[in-house]
Amino acid sequence: MTRIDKREKEIKDTIIQLKNDQLKISAQDEFAKYMRLDRKINQLNGEHSRLVKQRSDKLTRRRRMSTALCSGLLVVCHITFLFTYRKEPVAVLPVEWFYSLNSILAFPTGAAGVIGLPCWIITSNSIISAALF
Repeated sequence: MTRIDKREKEIKDTIIQLKNDQLKISAQDEFAKYMRLDRKINQLNGEHSRLVKQRSDKLTRRRRMSTALCSGLLVVCHITFLFTYRKEPVAVLPVEWFYSLNSILAFPTGAAGVIGLPCWIITSNSIISAALF
Protein backbone atom coordinates (compact mmCIF):
# COMPACT_ATOMS: atom_id res chain seq x y z
CA MET A 1 0.00 0.00 0.00
CA THR A 2 1.40 3.40 -0.92
CA ARG A 3 1.45 6.44 1.30
CA ILE A 4 -1.49 7.99 -0.59
CA ASP A 5 -3.55 4.81 -0.28
CA LYS A 6 -2.90 4.66 3.47
CA ARG A 7 -3.82 8.32 3.85
CA GLU A 8 -7.00 7.78 1.81
CA LYS A 9 -8.03 4.90 4.08
CA GLU A 10 -7.31 6.95 7.20
CA ILE A 11 -9.39 9.85 5.91
CA LYS A 12 -12.24 7.56 4.89
CA ASP A 13 -12.26 5.92 8.33
CA THR A 14 -12.17 9.33 10.02
CA ILE A 15 -15.09 10.57 7.89
CA ILE A 16 -17.15 7.50 8.81
CA GLN A 17 -16.36 8.00 12.51
CA LEU A 18 -17.24 11.72 12.38
CA LYS A 19 -20.52 10.98 10.57
CA ASN A 20 -21.40 8.43 13.25
CA ASP A 21 -20.60 11.02 15.94
CA GLN A 22 -22.69 13.59 14.08
CA LEU A 23 -25.67 11.23 13.97
CA LYS A 24 -25.56 10.96 17.77
CA ILE A 25 -25.79 14.73 18.16
CA SER A 26 -29.03 16.65 17.86
CA ALA A 27 -28.63 19.39 15.25
CA GLN A 28 -31.07 21.68 17.07
CA ASP A 29 -29.81 21.21 20.62
CA GLU A 30 -26.04 21.27 19.92
CA PHE A 31 -25.88 23.28 16.72
CA ALA A 32 -22.31 24.59 17.16
CA LYS A 33 -20.85 21.14 17.80
CA TYR A 34 -22.89 19.67 14.94
CA MET A 35 -21.64 22.33 12.50
CA ARG A 36 -18.00 21.92 13.62
CA LEU A 37 -18.24 18.22 12.80
CA ASP A 38 -19.92 19.07 9.49
CA ARG A 39 -17.11 21.48 8.53
CA LYS A 40 -14.50 18.90 9.49
CA ILE A 41 -16.30 16.24 7.42
CA ASN A 42 -16.44 18.60 4.43
CA GLN A 43 -12.75 19.42 4.81
CA LEU A 44 -11.81 15.73 4.94
CA ASN A 45 -14.05 15.00 1.93
CA GLY A 46 -12.18 17.68 -0.01
CA GLU A 47 -8.82 16.22 0.98
CA HIS A 48 -10.03 12.72 0.07
CA SER A 49 -11.16 13.96 -3.36
CA ARG A 50 -7.76 15.58 -3.91
CA LEU A 51 -5.94 12.33 -3.06
CA VAL A 52 -8.21 10.30 -5.35
CA LYS A 53 -7.53 12.78 -8.17
CA GLN A 54 -3.77 12.52 -7.57
CA ARG A 55 -3.96 8.74 -7.75
CA SER A 56 -6.02 8.76 -10.95
CA ASP A 57 -3.66 11.31 -12.55
CA LYS A 58 -0.72 9.08 -11.67
CA LEU A 59 -2.42 6.04 -13.23
CA THR A 60 -3.25 8.04 -16.35
CA ARG A 61 0.38 9.12 -16.72
CA ARG A 62 1.55 5.52 -16.34
CA ARG A 63 -0.95 4.29 -18.95
CA ARG A 64 0.10 6.97 -21.41
CA MET A 65 3.77 6.22 -20.89
CA SER A 66 3.26 2.47 -21.36
CA THR A 67 1.16 3.08 -24.49
CA ALA A 68 3.84 5.35 -25.92
CA LEU A 69 6.55 2.82 -25.07
CA CYS A 70 4.65 -0.04 -26.73
CA SER A 71 3.91 2.08 -29.80
CA GLY A 72 7.57 3.05 -30.07
CA LEU A 73 8.63 -0.57 -29.78
CA LEU A 74 6.16 -1.53 -32.50
CA VAL A 75 7.51 1.20 -34.80
CA VAL A 76 11.08 0.00 -34.24
CA CYS A 77 10.03 -3.58 -35.05
CA HIS A 78 8.22 -2.47 -38.23
CA ILE A 79 11.19 -0.43 -39.43
CA THR A 80 13.57 -3.31 -38.70
CA PHE A 81 11.41 -5.75 -40.66
CA LEU A 82 10.99 -3.29 -43.52
CA PHE A 83 14.73 -2.79 -43.91
CA THR A 84 15.61 -6.45 -43.41
CA TYR A 85 12.93 -8.09 -45.57
CA ARG A 86 11.95 -5.31 -48.01
CA LYS A 87 12.64 -7.41 -51.14
CA GLU A 88 11.05 -10.63 -49.82
CA PRO A 89 7.44 -11.39 -50.76
CA VAL A 90 5.12 -12.20 -47.87
CA ALA A 91 2.64 -14.18 -49.95
CA VAL A 92 2.50 -15.35 -53.56
CA LEU A 93 -0.94 -15.25 -55.19
CA PRO A 94 -2.17 -15.86 -58.72
CA VAL A 95 -1.59 -12.77 -60.88
CA GLU A 96 -5.24 -12.68 -62.01
CA TRP A 97 -6.66 -12.19 -58.51
CA PHE A 98 -5.55 -8.59 -58.07
CA TYR A 99 -4.57 -7.70 -61.63
CA SER A 100 -5.18 -3.94 -61.32
CA LEU A 101 -3.51 -3.71 -57.89
CA ASN A 102 -0.41 -5.86 -58.52
CA SER A 103 2.03 -2.94 -58.53
CA ILE A 104 0.65 -1.51 -55.27
CA LEU A 105 0.47 -4.85 -53.46
CA ALA A 106 3.91 -5.99 -54.64
CA PHE A 107 5.75 -2.82 -53.60
CA PRO A 108 8.84 -2.84 -53.20
CA THR A 109 9.47 -6.33 -54.63
CA GLY A 110 8.27 -5.42 -58.14
CA ALA A 111 7.11 -9.00 -58.88
CA ALA A 112 3.58 -9.58 -60.12
CA GLY A 113 1.22 -11.64 -57.98
CA VAL A 114 2.99 -11.14 -54.65
CA ILE A 115 2.20 -9.14 -51.55
CA GLY A 116 5.04 -7.01 -50.22
CA LEU A 117 5.82 -6.36 -46.57
CA PRO A 118 4.58 -2.71 -46.44
CA CYS A 119 1.15 -3.73 -47.76
CA TRP A 120 1.03 -6.66 -45.36
CA ILE A 121 1.91 -4.48 -42.34
CA ILE A 122 -0.65 -1.81 -43.22
CA THR A 123 -3.39 -4.37 -43.80
CA SER A 124 -2.67 -6.38 -40.66
CA ASN A 125 -2.48 -3.22 -38.51
CA SER A 126 -5.84 -2.07 -39.88
CA ILE A 127 -7.45 -5.43 -39.13
CA ILE A 128 -5.97 -5.61 -35.63
CA SER A 129 -7.02 -2.03 -34.85
CA ALA A 130 -10.55 -2.73 -36.05
CA ALA A 131 -10.73 -5.90 -33.94
CA LEU A 132 -9.34 -4.32 -30.77
CA PHE A 133 -11.08 -0.97 -30.81
